[in-house]
Amino acid sequence: MLSELLNEKSAEELGALGKVSNAIKAPGAHKVKITEFYETNADAWNSMTIVFTTKDGETQKHSEFFSTPKTESEEDVNKAKAANDILLGKLNNIVKAAGFPDLKSAVAGATAGVDSKNRPTKVYPKPVNKELYITTFTEIDGDNRDANKVFVKQTMDPYKCLSKSGQDGMKRDCLESYSTEAKGKFEVAYKFKDSIVHQQKLAELKEIASSGTIPAPQPQTQAEPVTPTAPPVIATEDDI
Repeated sequence: MLSELLNEKSAEELGALGKVSNAIKAPGAHKVKITEFYETNADAWNSMTIVFTTKDGETQKHSEFFSTPKTESEEDVNKAKAANDILLGKLNNIVKAAGFPDLKSAVAGATAGVDSKNRPTKVYPKPVNKELYITTFTEIDGDNRDANKVFVKQTMDPYKCLSKSGQDGMKRDCLESYSTEAKGKFEVAYKFKDSIVHQQKLAELKEIASSGTIPAPQPQTQAEPVTPTAPPVIATEDDI
């Protein structure tokens, strides 16, 4: 049995076994560099992924999924267009905080390739190594395979990015206010909003925060699921 399980895994999957994630574990504002900026084209979905890394080596992976019309009806086409416009707006916020005038200039010069699962990718090299501040808040996520499993993790707010000097798009110093807001934000992931166990965990964390005690960071494994914003299909971090 052991040999069969091991033989089914790629070298990358074998290397990840037993490793604890080095993901950012505390809410607030974090000065980071963009270390990856790429698009994945899978059979059922397309996504954009950006990886941010702090000077201490902690990372935050942020993924957004492109929408495709469910049918060719005008209503569905318009819904997909509106969802993609929201996605483009989020990406635009990120690259402008990183010093680009707009998203189009940031993604010029893309190179084609494939990822570890042999899916077509587009890599955008210009944003890599650019510095900015991102903010993360506490999110309670879960596992579609186990309704009682609860993950506490940090999720990036793409609308709350700042330049490397801590300023917003209007040149206002917002570092302290953005960080304070993020530390007080707790949410349940979209797919688990009706889950009793996830709502119980949310209430527990809010009670701890209101008492003035900062919850201890919880270890996160690389197998944690990623919950995209209003995804067209259900996907996990293992898919990306």
